[in-house]
Amino acid sequence: MSLEAGDHVHFVGIGGIGMSAVARALMALGHGVSGSDVHASALTAAVAAEGARVFIGHRAEHVEGADVVVTSSAVPQDNVEVLAARRAGLRVLHRSEALGYVVDRHDRCFGVLGTHGKGTVVTMITRALEHAGLRPSFVVGGLALDYGRTNARVVRGSPCVVEIDESDGSHANVRAGTMVLNNLEADHLNFYGNLEELRRSMVAAFRDNPRLRRVVVNAGSPTARQIIPDVCAPVVTFGFVPEVADSRPTYAARAVVLGPSGGAFTLFEGGEALGQVTIPLPGRHNLENALAAAALSLSAGADDASVASVLREFPGLEHRLEFVRERDGVTYINDSKGTNVGAVIKSVEGFTRPVILIAGGYDKGSDFSPLYDPFRQRVKLLVLIGKAADKMAKAVGSATETVFAKTLQDAVRLSSERATQGDVVLLSPACASFDMFRDFEDRGRQFKEAVLALPGCRLGKAF
Repeated sequence: MSLEAGDHVHFVGIGGIGMSAVARALMALGHGVSGSDVHASALTAAVAAEGARVFIGHRAEHVEGADVVVTSSAVPQDNVEVLAARRAGLRVLHRSEALGYVVDRHDRCFGVLGTHGKGTVVTMITRALEHAGLRPSFVVGGLALDYGRTNARVVRGSPCVVEIDESDGSHANVRAGTMVLNNLEADHLNFYGNLEELRRSMVAAFRDNPRLRRVVVNAGSPTARQIIPDVCAPVVTFGFVPEVADSRPTYAARAVVLGPSGGAFTLFEGGEALGQVTIPLPGRHNLENALAAAALSLSAGADDASVASVLREFPGLEHRLEFVRERDGVTYINDSKGTNVGAVIKSVEGFTRPVILIAGGYDKGSDFSPLYDPFRQRVKLLVLIGKAADKMAKAVGSATETVFAKTLQDAVRLSSERATQGDVVLLSPACASFDMFRDFEDRGRQFKEAVLALPGCRLGKAF
């Protein structure tokens, strides 16, 4: 069940993550598009400006005249428009199916998979390809929502870059010609029983992709590396040496240097040094993201000077370890995109200063126990919110002092009251956002608003 030429497509939640970019691409392909959302936003306005009919609020009559209705994981199945579409016998597709239809209309597509870091890698790749004169015509993920406002079109021969999310089936529906697997850890276990089931699902998606021509794999991630024997396509590997010396990655990084304001590594292709790359982002995981982007961009034909130039200037993404403000010597960091255990571990371990952590939200079937040791070592105070608060408290509450807050705003206020000079107040939830917020972006924005509402604001640059 997919789209056909001439179909009018109605998006339920057209202002959601990735939905507006797909809507704009379908308009570029000649489809009529309409959509609805619970409130107006810059994205709904951008889609309307390009010709889509946009409704604010959900009503059954909004689907009249549509042939296909597109939803996302954030849209409940009892939504009035979804129910009306099913009663009328309309085709109801998931966002990933519509995205797959758009990708199939591109000759060259680069897809980014991984438990965390996908948005950062997508944006790094997009900018590296642009710098090298290989401007993509369509991008979804990372900063692509802004990017797509001026470039959501389909151009034969030009590449597209997409973030492929295993949680919504995108890895099975989006058939990119080149895929990079940055890491693979336990996440979305409300969809998959365990990590092995997730791995098998991903391998099946690779095997069922007739357009697959190359897979770029992080040989430094043990679980990601396990898929290599099952991939029926040429494999390019990357990783940090000496940890993956036995795997002989095509693109490797040596002489890794980490600092509080970024990191540096020397990039090798085969045995040849391409030069040192310094990035302004803190944490080992960001160096790994940079290496993933470099490996795919170089294998796609970008020159090493373009890749290095982009990585050296990359400022980071909103909601990914984003500096918000400093107040009375306390630094506030928004990592709302830290929606799984692995991402939170990397975030917490990236700080040498005491951390007051705000966590919790909608549980995705996660095992929170791996957070125990990092919390015991780095977290001064754990402030829990959302439906998963009790489960998290049972798993890791004894690792450090743990308290509960009813709202995110209460959590920010409590954290500011308990923080002392030199502390970091970090929002990194390890959970999805759907119990209290529209999405992780809404959660991040509300966190920033609450932080900036504290008295004595002193803005500055990320440390």
